[in-house]
Amino acid sequence: MERFVGNEEWATTVVACLSEEGFDAEAKPDGGIFYDYGSQRAAYAMALYVCTTKYPVDPRYLQPLTDEQLAELYAYSSQTLKPCLEAQGLVVPDLPSLQVYLDAHGGVEAWNPYADPTHAIDSSEKWDEISANCPPYPPGLYG
Repeated sequence: MERFVGNEEWATTVVACLSEEGFDAEAKPDGGIFYDYGSQRAAYAMALYVCTTKYPVDPRYLQPLTDEQLAELYAYSSQTLKPCLEAQGLVVPDLPSLQVYLDAHGGVEAWNPYADPTHAIDSSEKWDEISANCPPYPPGLYG
């Protein structure tokens, strides 16, 4: 292990490491990684293992959110995320009350701004644009 990384830098850090291991990959705006390993699936799996072991996600990002963090996420979702997604042309379900949101978080009944099946996200480029313009989490949520 070289160091812990935050969620916001994980994809770019792992992509740089994969490049050092000989694989082309791309960090996506939503924090994911796009790659095409061709016929080198086993070699890519080993390189990904090496890179995620060198640069694991900081454990604070793996802990359940506190009620204070969930309240911050709720405020962000209602005041920033929902309007932003609607401006991108998506149909976003209304948020429940804060208490219902807190009680349901992490469960199958949790509010999900991307749950409406009428979304017209017809390409990965459109998803990249939406996630770049409307990040799903507020900056500084984890301190």
